[in-house]
Amino acid sequence: MTAHPVRATGEIPAADVPPEGVDGHHSSAAAASIAMATTAHRVASSDPTARNGAARLASAPVVMGDVVPAGEARRLGIPEVYYEDMIHLVLSCSACNGFDNRCTVTREPQPEWILEEFVALRDAVFAERCPRIVTARAREKAFFERGPWQGSS
Repeated sequence: MTAHPVRATGEIPAADVPPEGVDGHHSSAAAASIAMATTAHRVASSDPTARNGAARLASAPVVMGDVVPAGEARRLGIPEVYYEDMIHLVLSCSACNGFDNRCTVTREPQPEWILEEFVALRDAVFAERCPRIVTARAREKAFFERGPWQGSS
């Protein structure tokens, strides 16, 4: 991987950015992951037992989501060419994608970023957010399993 120094304004020499993105070989891998996840969702959605809210939550459509929230990326001075690239996206179910979206990153802005710094930050933020998202999803799933809207019988 080549280090690409980038100013907070997003300036990067055009010759250093291939047409498919900052790290283009990830784009085809991400596309393959999306295809596999979409197929898995179709199979889960056709499950005849998927009638209650918990089952629907478990088989929610797969979406691409940012690891570092875009507002935080801008605040930190991360160049758009990095945080809008495929290397910043992860697959998640659409239900989980909405959890912890307003998280803040405990880091100060910096005037220049290299790709390796951004990737290290992305990985650290993912490691911090993942357990919080899992907890939020478990809370949501438990709510649907209780079915409080059905009343007591």
